[in-house]
Amino acid sequence: MSIAQMNQSKTADFRRIVERANGTIHKTKMILGFLTWFAITATIWLGLFAADNLLDLPTALRFPFAIAGLIITIGTFIKYVVGTFRKHQSDERVALMLEE
Repeated sequence: MSIAQMNQSKTADFRRIVERANGTIHKTKMILGFLTWFAITATIWLGLFAADNLLDLPTALRFPFAIAGLIITIGTFIKYVVGTFRKHQSDERVALMLEE
């Protein structure tokens, strides 16, 4: 085996490592985004439910609170879940992260 073939083999191995690391980072960010969205959504809706039960809110106040909760739910979903699908790091950036 020549030196050039050994260097190509090492480069191919490193490329696979970087691609695997990039995929793992992307999956981890998607899971973290989903869990963050779920925690925010659960907190908002449980808070609204508790406020409604404790304060016995009239229907005229329940509807705006429900709309606000829905807007917050959709906004956080777009920010934390959909946003992670759009962002994808380049292999070069991941390689630099691995070197550090």
